[in-house]
Formats: sequence, structure tokens, C-alpha cells
Amino acid sequence: MITVVIPTYNHGSYIVSCLEAVVRINLPGRRIIIIDDGSVDNTLQEVNSFVSKFPEHLIEVICKKNSGLVSSLNMGLEKSDSEFIYMV
Repeated sequence: MITVVIPTYNHGSYIVSCLEAVVRINLPGRRIIIIDDGSVDNTLQEVNSFVSKFPEHLIEVICKKNSGLVSSLNMGLEKSDSEFIYMV
């Protein structure tokens, strides 16, 4: 099992391309955690739209107050329960 952690902040213009690539990773038990670090653009709307179109994928979206990349990565590590973790 693998967890893919995607921290994001104001990446609305290309977050969907990232998600499309990640869902192509066809491994059993793959989990995707997206951590929005307080984006003020359309990132969260793009993510939620993608998630609603592909409910068959195990995608968790976490929204938090902006506190930086390292904080987001640490949160992804805390939320992961798999043997392998891939950070985008």
C-alpha cells in the first residue's frame, strides 16, 4: 500500500494535471492525501471538482490555515498509515 501526499497552495492552474497523473498510479490500496495550505485561488474548487468526478479513488482532502510546505508535509506523514509514502 502507498500513500501519495500532495501539499498545495495556490496551485489551481495545474493541480488537476497533478491529480490526473497520480490516479494513473495503479497500485492496490493506493491512497491520495491532498493538503490545501490555505489557498486563496481556485485550488480547492478544482480539487473538490476532481474528487467528485472520480469517487472510486481513495482521495482525502484536508484544508488548513496557511502555515507552509513543511507543515503540510508533516501533516501528510501524520495522516498516512501505509508502508510507503510518496510526496509530490
